[in-house]
Amino acid sequence: MCEYFIDNRSANKVMLSLACRDAGVKDCDYVAKGNTEEELWKDGTEHVIKVHGMKAEDVTPQFKESHRPYIKHS
Repeated sequence: MCEYFIDNRSANKVMLSLACRDAGVKDCDYVAKGNTEEELWKDGTEHVIKVHGMKAEDVTPQFKESHRPYIKHS
């Protein structure tokens, strides 16, 4: 039996990103990131609240759907 286990699952993870510039905010270089859409939206929501003055309730399912085309997979 092998004494060592190498977890390669993280090497296969897709990183999701959503740049403010891509979504139309030309004066913001922020890029929200996450391994899942849930992580991506958490990061992005924290950013738009802190920097762009939005409220958490503004990040509705419709808002997310309208910004989904700007999500990049890498």
